[in-house]
Amino acid sequence: MQNPFEIFEERLKRIENLLLEIRGEKKPVAQDSYITREEAANILRITLPTLHSYTMKGKIKGYRIGRRILYKKNEIEQSVASISIKKK
Repeated sequence: MQNPFEIFEERLKRIENLLLEIRGEKKPVAQDSYITREEAANILRITLPTLHSYTMKGKIKGYRIGRRILYKKNEIEQSVASISIKKK
């Protein structure tokens, strides 16, 4: 479940991109959004120990930011997409 502020922020970004598109301006380059271990495990539908194991083996790349390990949302989503393609 997403935080209401994250939903609001995503909607504002979409509106901004639509307005820029209407005005014919170039869209701003999207920044990487990071997600927590819990969110990454939830998207991948695996447990936290499994996520830790995958990170240690290099199957999934984690980023240390301060004292936390975070994951790039687009990389996690791409790994899900590649898994579903391989199963077909």
